[in-house]
Amino acid sequence: MLPNDDAEQERLDLQHHIWRLLLQGALFTAPLKIPQPGEQTDLGGADFRILDLGCGTGIWAIDVADEFPRASVFGVDLSPIQPEWVPGNCRFHVDDYEDQWTYRDDEKFDYIHGRAISGTVADWANFYRQARQNLKPGGWCEMQEYDAWIFSDDDSFDRAPWTKEWVEKLDGASTMFGKQINVAKKHKQWMIDAGFEDVVEKIIRVSLGDLDTQLLLLTGMTDLGPPQIPIGPWAKDPALKELGRFEQLHMQMSVASHTPALFTRVWSYSEQQVQLLIEGVKREFRSKDLRLITSYRFVIGRSPGAPSEVPVAE
Repeated sequence: MLPNDDAEQERLDLQHHIWRLLLQGALFTAPLKIPQPGEQTDLGGADFRILDLGCGTGIWAIDVADEFPRASVFGVDLSPIQPEWVPGNCRFHVDDYEDQWTYRDDEKFDYIHGRAISGTVADWANFYRQARQNLKPGGWCEMQEYDAWIFSDDDSFDRAPWTKEWVEKLDGASTMFGKQINVAKKHKQWMIDAGFEDVVEKIIRVSLGDLDTQLLLLTGMTDLGPPQIPIGPWAKDPALKELGRFEQLHMQMSVASHTPALFTRVWSYSEQQVQLLIEGVKREFRSKDLRLITSYRFVIGRSPGAPSEVPVAE
Protein backbone atom coordinates (compact mmCIF):
# COMPACT_ATOMS: atom_id res chain seq x y z
CA MET A 1 0.00 0.00 0.00
CA LEU A 2 3.04 2.25 -0.15
CA PRO A 3 4.29 4.04 -3.27
CA ASN A 4 7.72 3.35 -4.73
CA ASP A 5 8.28 6.76 -6.30
CA ASP A 6 11.32 9.00 -5.79
CA ALA A 7 9.88 10.63 -2.67
CA GLU A 8 9.31 7.25 -1.00
CA GLN A 9 12.80 6.07 -1.92
CA GLU A 10 14.24 9.22 -0.37
CA ARG A 11 12.23 8.50 2.79
CA LEU A 12 13.60 4.96 2.97
CA ASP A 13 17.19 6.19 2.64
CA LEU A 14 16.60 8.84 5.31
CA GLN A 15 15.10 6.19 7.56
CA HIS A 16 18.23 4.08 7.04
CA HIS A 17 20.32 6.99 8.33
CA ILE A 18 18.09 7.24 11.43
CA TRP A 19 18.41 3.52 12.15
CA ARG A 20 22.20 3.80 12.01
CA LEU A 21 22.16 6.83 14.30
CA LEU A 22 20.14 4.83 16.81
CA LEU A 23 22.72 2.04 16.78
CA GLN A 24 25.70 4.39 16.72
CA GLY A 25 26.58 3.32 13.20
CA ALA A 26 25.88 -0.40 13.58
CA LEU A 27 23.70 -2.26 11.10
CA PHE A 28 22.32 -4.96 13.39
CA THR A 29 22.09 -5.95 17.05
CA ALA A 30 22.30 -9.73 16.69
CA PRO A 31 25.59 -11.26 17.94
CA LEU A 32 26.83 -12.22 14.49
CA LYS A 33 30.30 -13.59 13.83
CA ILE A 34 30.83 -12.50 10.24
CA PRO A 35 34.38 -13.36 9.14
CA GLN A 36 36.67 -10.58 7.99
CA PRO A 37 39.16 -10.96 5.11
CA GLY A 38 42.04 -13.19 6.15
CA GLU A 39 40.29 -14.44 9.28
CA GLN A 40 40.23 -18.17 9.91
CA THR A 41 36.75 -19.51 10.66
CA ASP A 42 34.95 -22.77 11.19
CA LEU A 43 32.75 -22.11 8.15
CA GLY A 44 35.17 -23.92 5.85
CA GLY A 45 34.50 -22.81 2.30
CA ALA A 46 30.90 -21.83 3.00
CA ASP A 47 29.70 -18.25 2.74
CA PHE A 48 28.17 -16.33 5.61
CA ARG A 49 24.76 -15.90 4.01
CA ILE A 50 22.51 -12.92 4.80
CA LEU A 51 18.94 -12.37 3.60
CA ASP A 52 17.37 -8.90 3.71
CA LEU A 53 13.57 -9.03 3.46
CA GLY A 54 11.77 -6.02 2.00
CA CYS A 55 15.10 -4.47 1.08
CA GLY A 56 13.58 -1.34 -0.51
CA THR A 57 16.29 0.74 -2.12
CA GLY A 58 18.86 -1.85 -1.06
CA ILE A 59 20.84 0.58 1.06
CA TRP A 60 21.08 -1.69 4.13
CA ALA A 61 22.15 -4.72 2.09
CA ILE A 62 24.75 -2.66 0.21
CA ASP A 63 26.20 -1.26 3.43
CA VAL A 64 26.44 -4.74 4.97
CA ALA A 65 28.10 -6.09 1.82
CA ASP A 66 30.61 -3.22 1.86
CA GLU A 67 31.47 -3.68 5.53
CA PHE A 68 31.65 -7.46 5.39
CA PRO A 69 33.13 -8.52 2.03
CA ARG A 70 33.16 -12.19 3.06
CA ALA A 71 29.39 -12.22 3.51
CA SER A 72 27.01 -13.04 0.69
CA VAL A 73 24.07 -10.64 0.96
CA PHE A 74 20.75 -11.22 -0.79
CA GLY A 75 17.96 -8.63 -0.85
CA VAL A 76 14.37 -9.32 -1.88
CA ASP A 77 11.56 -6.87 -2.56
CA LEU A 78 8.45 -6.58 -4.68
CA SER A 79 9.86 -3.55 -6.50
CA PRO A 80 13.10 -3.65 -8.52
CA ILE A 81 14.22 -0.18 -7.40
CA GLN A 82 17.71 -1.14 -6.26
CA PRO A 83 20.77 0.26 -8.05
CA GLU A 84 22.55 -1.75 -10.73
CA TRP A 85 26.05 -1.01 -9.45
CA VAL A 86 26.45 -2.86 -6.16
CA PRO A 87 29.24 -4.75 -4.37
CA GLY A 88 30.08 -8.10 -5.92
CA ASN A 89 28.87 -9.94 -2.81
CA CYS A 90 25.41 -8.32 -2.94
CA ARG A 91 22.50 -9.47 -5.10
CA PHE A 92 18.88 -8.39 -5.43
CA HIS A 93 15.86 -10.13 -6.84
CA VAL A 94 12.12 -9.55 -6.99
CA ASP A 95 10.19 -11.87 -4.70
CA ASP A 96 7.27 -11.89 -2.27
CA TYR A 97 8.20 -13.20 1.19
CA GLU A 98 4.52 -13.95 1.82
CA ASP A 99 4.74 -16.70 -0.81
CA GLN A 100 6.29 -20.11 -0.23
CA TRP A 101 10.06 -19.76 0.19
CA THR A 102 11.93 -21.97 -2.27
CA TYR A 103 15.52 -21.91 -1.02
CA ARG A 104 17.32 -25.26 -1.10
CA ASP A 105 18.82 -26.81 2.04
CA ASP A 106 22.30 -25.76 0.91
CA GLU A 107 21.05 -22.15 0.55
CA LYS A 108 20.01 -21.65 4.17
CA PHE A 109 21.05 -18.40 5.81
CA ASP A 110 23.15 -17.43 8.81
CA TYR A 111 21.17 -14.23 9.34
CA ILE A 112 17.75 -13.03 8.17
CA HIS A 113 17.00 -9.32 8.53
CA GLY A 114 13.81 -7.34 8.16
CA ARG A 115 13.27 -3.66 8.84
CA ALA A 116 10.04 -1.65 8.91
CA ILE A 117 8.03 -4.38 7.21
CA SER A 118 5.03 -4.26 9.56
CA GLY A 119 1.92 -3.77 7.47
CA THR A 120 3.24 -5.98 4.67
CA VAL A 121 2.37 -9.44 6.03
CA ALA A 122 -1.04 -11.05 6.60
CA ASP A 123 0.15 -14.30 8.22
CA TRP A 124 3.02 -13.63 10.60
CA ALA A 125 2.98 -17.17 12.00
CA ASN A 126 3.76 -18.51 8.54
CA PHE A 127 6.33 -15.77 7.96
CA TYR A 128 8.33 -16.65 11.05
CA ARG A 129 7.93 -20.37 10.49
CA GLN A 130 9.50 -20.00 7.05
CA ALA A 131 12.22 -17.73 8.39
CA ARG A 132 13.22 -20.31 11.02
CA GLN A 133 13.10 -23.14 8.49
CA ASN A 134 15.46 -21.23 6.19
CA LEU A 135 18.06 -20.44 8.83
CA LYS A 136 21.05 -22.62 9.52
CA PRO A 137 21.16 -24.15 13.02
CA GLY A 138 22.16 -21.32 15.34
CA GLY A 139 21.39 -18.66 12.74
CA TRP A 140 19.79 -15.38 13.78
CA CYS A 141 16.66 -13.54 12.73
CA GLU A 142 16.32 -9.83 13.48
CA MET A 143 13.36 -7.52 13.05
CA GLN A 144 13.96 -3.79 13.36
CA GLU A 145 10.61 -2.05 13.71
CA TYR A 146 9.04 1.13 14.96
CA ASP A 147 5.63 1.28 16.58
CA ALA A 148 3.12 2.73 14.13
CA TRP A 149 1.96 5.05 16.85
CA ILE A 150 2.92 8.38 18.41
CA PHE A 151 3.62 8.85 22.12
CA SER A 152 4.31 11.61 24.60
CA ASP A 153 5.28 11.76 28.27
CA ASP A 154 3.11 14.82 28.85
CA ASP A 155 -0.24 15.76 27.29
CA SER A 156 1.23 16.52 23.86
CA PHE A 157 -0.45 13.57 22.16
CA ASP A 158 -3.85 14.59 23.54
CA ARG A 159 -3.24 18.09 22.18
CA ALA A 160 -2.49 16.74 18.70
CA PRO A 161 -5.95 15.84 17.30
CA TRP A 162 -4.80 15.45 13.70
CA THR A 163 -2.02 13.06 14.73
CA LYS A 164 -4.35 11.10 17.00
CA GLU A 165 -6.90 10.71 14.20
CA TRP A 166 -4.15 9.66 11.80
CA VAL A 167 -2.59 6.88 13.90
CA GLU A 168 -5.97 5.51 15.03
CA LYS A 169 -7.42 5.37 11.53
CA LEU A 170 -4.17 4.19 9.95
CA ASP A 171 -4.09 1.21 12.28
CA GLY A 172 -7.78 0.55 11.77
CA ALA A 173 -7.55 0.74 7.98
CA SER A 174 -4.51 -1.54 7.82
CA THR A 175 -6.28 -4.06 10.06
CA MET A 176 -9.36 -4.08 7.82
CA PHE A 177 -7.07 -4.42 4.81
CA GLY A 178 -5.69 -7.59 6.40
CA LYS A 179 -2.16 -6.38 7.13
CA GLN A 180 -2.13 -4.48 10.42
CA ILE A 181 0.68 -1.97 10.63
CA ASN A 182 0.91 -1.33 14.38
CA VAL A 183 2.28 -4.76 15.31
CA ALA A 184 5.90 -4.07 16.31
CA LYS A 185 5.12 -5.01 19.91
CA LYS A 186 3.98 -8.48 18.78
CA HIS A 187 7.15 -9.60 17.02
CA LYS A 188 8.85 -10.92 20.15
CA GLN A 189 6.01 -13.34 20.94
CA TRP A 190 5.66 -14.34 17.29
CA MET A 191 9.33 -15.35 17.26
CA ILE A 192 8.88 -17.37 20.44
CA ASP A 193 5.77 -19.07 19.05
CA ALA A 194 7.69 -20.01 15.89
CA GLY A 195 10.31 -21.85 17.95
CA PHE A 196 13.12 -19.30 18.09
CA GLU A 197 15.35 -19.37 21.14
CA ASP A 198 17.14 -16.61 23.07
CA VAL A 199 14.54 -14.09 21.88
CA VAL A 200 15.42 -10.57 23.00
CA GLU A 201 13.56 -7.32 22.50
CA LYS A 202 15.17 -3.92 22.88
CA ILE A 203 12.88 -0.90 22.93
CA ILE A 204 14.26 2.59 22.41
CA ARG A 205 12.18 5.64 23.21
CA VAL A 206 12.62 9.05 24.75
CA SER A 207 11.88 9.95 28.36
CA LEU A 208 10.71 13.53 28.33
CA GLY A 209 11.28 14.21 32.00
CA ASP A 210 15.08 14.10 32.18
CA LEU A 211 15.88 13.73 28.47
CA ASP A 212 17.81 10.55 29.11
CA THR A 213 17.45 7.67 26.69
CA GLN A 214 15.04 5.12 28.11
CA LEU A 215 15.91 1.53 27.27
CA LEU A 216 13.41 -1.16 28.10
CA LEU A 217 15.51 -4.32 28.00
CA LEU A 218 13.32 -7.39 27.90
CA THR A 219 15.16 -10.64 28.63
CA GLY A 220 18.39 -8.69 28.81
CA MET A 221 20.79 -7.20 26.28
CA THR A 222 23.89 -5.09 26.61
CA ASP A 223 23.07 -1.37 26.53
CA LEU A 224 24.29 0.00 23.21
CA GLY A 225 23.64 3.57 24.36
CA PRO A 226 21.63 4.89 21.39
CA PRO A 227 20.21 8.43 21.42
CA GLN A 228 16.60 9.49 21.98
CA ILE A 229 13.90 9.71 19.35
CA PRO A 230 12.03 13.00 19.60
CA ILE A 231 9.97 14.28 16.70
CA GLY A 232 11.56 17.68 16.25
CA PRO A 233 14.65 19.46 17.62
CA TRP A 234 13.28 20.08 21.11
CA ALA A 235 15.92 18.12 23.04
CA LYS A 236 18.74 20.09 24.66
CA ASP A 237 21.59 17.79 23.68
CA PRO A 238 23.06 18.70 20.24
CA ALA A 239 23.15 15.07 19.11
CA LEU A 240 19.52 14.62 20.08
CA LYS A 241 18.57 17.80 18.27
CA GLU A 242 20.14 16.38 15.12
CA LEU A 243 18.27 13.11 15.50
CA GLY A 244 15.04 14.98 16.19
CA ARG A 245 15.39 17.01 13.00
CA PHE A 246 15.87 13.86 10.96
CA GLU A 247 12.94 12.12 12.64
CA GLN A 248 10.71 15.17 12.17
CA LEU A 249 11.46 15.18 8.45
CA HIS A 250 11.06 11.41 8.21
CA MET A 251 7.69 11.43 9.96
CA GLN A 252 6.38 14.18 7.67
CA MET A 253 7.44 12.11 4.68
CA SER A 254 5.96 9.01 6.31
CA VAL A 255 2.48 10.48 6.76
CA ALA A 256 2.52 11.54 3.11
CA SER A 257 3.38 8.00 1.92
CA HIS A 258 1.25 5.92 4.31
CA THR A 259 -2.01 7.85 4.11
CA PRO A 260 -3.41 8.13 0.54
CA ALA A 261 -3.97 4.48 -0.42
CA LEU A 262 -5.44 3.20 2.84
CA PHE A 263 -7.55 6.25 3.64
CA THR A 264 -9.10 6.50 0.18
CA ARG A 265 -9.70 2.76 -0.27
CA VAL A 266 -10.77 1.83 3.26
CA TRP A 267 -12.20 5.02 4.74
CA SER A 268 -13.39 6.46 1.39
CA TYR A 269 -11.62 9.76 2.01
CA SER A 270 -11.61 12.15 -0.89
CA GLU A 271 -8.27 13.40 -2.18
CA GLN A 272 -9.01 16.75 -0.55
CA GLN A 273 -9.72 15.10 2.81
CA VAL A 274 -6.49 13.12 2.57
CA GLN A 275 -4.44 16.24 1.89
CA LEU A 276 -6.17 18.12 4.71
CA LEU A 277 -5.31 15.32 7.15
CA ILE A 278 -1.72 15.06 5.93
CA GLU A 279 -1.13 18.79 6.33
CA GLY A 280 -2.75 18.78 9.77
CA VAL A 281 -0.46 15.99 10.99
CA LYS A 282 2.62 17.61 9.47
CA ARG A 283 1.75 20.88 11.18
CA GLU A 284 1.58 19.14 14.55
CA PHE A 285 4.89 17.38 13.91
CA ARG A 286 6.45 20.81 13.31
CA SER A 287 4.80 22.45 16.31
CA LYS A 288 7.18 23.81 18.94
CA ASP A 289 4.43 23.41 21.55
CA LEU A 290 4.27 19.62 21.21
CA ARG A 291 6.83 17.08 22.37
CA LEU A 292 5.87 13.99 20.44
CA ILE A 293 8.05 10.90 20.43
CA THR A 294 8.43 7.63 18.54
CA SER A 295 9.39 4.17 19.75
CA TYR A 296 11.77 1.80 17.95
CA ARG A 297 12.19 -1.92 18.62
CA PHE A 298 14.95 -4.40 17.83
CA VAL A 299 13.95 -8.05 18.17
CA ILE A 300 16.35 -10.95 17.68
CA GLY A 301 15.87 -14.70 17.90
CA ARG A 302 18.16 -17.69 17.33
CA SER A 303 17.31 -20.76 15.33
CA PRO A 304 17.71 -23.87 17.52
CA GLY A 305 20.83 -25.97 17.14
CA ALA A 306 23.78 -23.99 18.52
CA PRO A 307 24.86 -22.57 21.88
CA SER A 308 23.50 -19.13 22.81
CA GLU A 309 25.76 -16.15 22.19
CA VAL A 310 23.42 -13.50 23.63
CA PRO A 311 25.35 -11.03 25.81
CA VAL A 312 24.02 -10.78 29.34
CA ALA A 313 22.84 -7.38 30.57
CA GLU A 314 24.34 -6.23 33.86
